[in-house]
Amino acid sequence: MKKTACIILSLVFLLSAVTFTGCNATTGNSAPASSNAPASSSGVPSQSAAPAPVASWTPEHDITIRVSIAAGDTMDTITRLVSQAFNKTYGTTVYITNMPGAGGAIAANDLLSAKPDPCEMATGGVSLFTLAPLFSADIDVKLDDWRFVCGLTSEDFCVIVNANSGMTTWDEIVAFSKEKRLLVGTRAAGGAVHMLVTALCGESGVEWEGVTSDSTGKDVLACASGEVTMTIVPLSACVQFIEEGSVVPVMSFGSGDTTSFAGATVPTAKSLGYDIQWTSLNYIMTRKEVAQDTVDQMYKAISEYCATDEFLKACETANVTPYICDGQTCFDVISNAETMTKEIYDKYYS
Repeated sequence: MKKTACIILSLVFLLSAVTFTGCNATTGNSAPASSNAPASSSGVPSQSAAPAPVASWTPEHDITIRVSIAAGDTMDTITRLVSQAFNKTYGTTVYITNMPGAGGAIAANDLLSAKPDPCEMATGGVSLFTLAPLFSADIDVKLDDWRFVCGLTSEDFCVIVNANSGMTTWDEIVAFSKEKRLLVGTRAAGGAVHMLVTALCGESGVEWEGVTSDSTGKDVLACASGEVTMTIVPLSACVQFIEEGSVVPVMSFGSGDTTSFAGATVPTAKSLGYDIQWTSLNYIMTRKEVAQDTVDQMYKAISEYCATDEFLKACETANVTPYICDGQTCFDVISNAETMTKEIYDKYYS
């Protein structure tokens, strides 16, 4: 894999109407898209054909959404807020069932074991179809088994260094690694952070030593305290520390030439010659057997509700930034992620 190898995961190049600036993303869409439609000649895989579309849909009974993470997490919070769309539009009760574990595979497999029904859904993240299957032989999920209803949240990742290190650029980190031991805060292999560190340092020829933890918060604190020199975290996790001056942003994995947030403007990996773009994406999905027209109608109800002051104020109170994209965007992002993670895995992990 050359330095300019196609290691791309970016929502921005897939949706010209969406712009990320720091931690904030444009919310909503002007009209529901044809989610999960067959791919064009671009080579992005398409989902299996759905049954004939229905003319109109309303829930026949209560809705259940399996959330693939513990209660209180951001994914859980935003799912509960977004699910109010079904109550407001149809008067339907929505039950949230938390099924954490196995990178989202527990919730997904539980939904697969149920009878296909548009009122039965689950949440997930990009890693469910990319990192989880590569690093765990017990996880067997296939993208074509699903239809994606909408996105929930999305966020870029950023390289930060301890402020007392005196470094402010990636070139300085590369030079530092040739003279001293570079300690990097990360998670165990199998997660997005470890993958990004591995790919970026591997392509740069940087020798590094991981100090593993079990949470983003611990990684940021380790970097701020000087326990590690560098880490990679979602933007929202490091803004406070950048503002207080304990860490310095060096690079983001967003699109374009620079990323601005927390009063700082930093180059992207792409602008420095590394085609590594990573944006997290959480979403709601249902079974592939559900008619596409039904999925579109669900997305329409969600996107209209999520444009209301009620929803936006609830998100502000809960301190979550929504990203309500259509199902086709979710599908395209994950499809491209499969290619990227497989290439990194084959070179650095297998």
